[in-house]
Amino acid sequence: MGQKRHDGENDRSEQLLYVPTTWQNYPEGNITSVETIPPYHYLTTEKMVEIKWTLLTKRDTICGLPCQKATGTYGGREWIAWFTEKMPTRFGPWRLGGLPGLIVRAMSADSIHRFECSKVENVKEAITYTVPESSIKSARAKFVKLRNRIFGNPNYVSNPSYYIKPTEIESMAVIEGLVVLGGTPIEMKPAKFQPLDF
Repeated sequence: MGQKRHDGENDRSEQLLYVPTTWQNYPEGNITSVETIPPYHYLTTEKMVEIKWTLLTKRDTICGLPCQKATGTYGGREWIAWFTEKMPTRFGPWRLGGLPGLIVRAMSADSIHRFECSKVENVKEAITYTVPESSIKSARAKFVKLRNRIFGNPNYVSNPSYYIKPTEIESMAVIEGLVVLGGTPIEMKPAKFQPLDF
């Protein structure tokens, strides 16, 4: 969906899942992401990696668009993707791309992660690039290692703020049972962490 509509939705579940904002080919030839490890936001930029996809003959229809199946590896995971040449762009969800059409469905081979397009609409809106002022710049590999170590720690499920030092908390509020640190909500009963990438 367009960024204006997305920003207006204030999707609580997306905030609590700490869904990254990712710009593919920004700046040119790079992938830039803003990701959250509460209460901090991290900014990572890295060269776009060319995924070696294997095109398969299997076909499907997603959102009324004819699609073709492909498989490839990214971020330490095997991915099954469906792309449509009716939308001739080399991009897809999250950090996936490089096929001869828009990726409208992608699943990890272990079935833990799934992205799927639910609607296609023509939106005439400039893509904006906004990063929280307090974002911490980090190398991608360093950030992934930190995120996986923190969220993958067994303490995270029972105490999701175990790693935050009290002296680092600038502000805290409790709204309808939800703890908000520095403007970032914390899910106090998180599910087991399943990283997208390693």
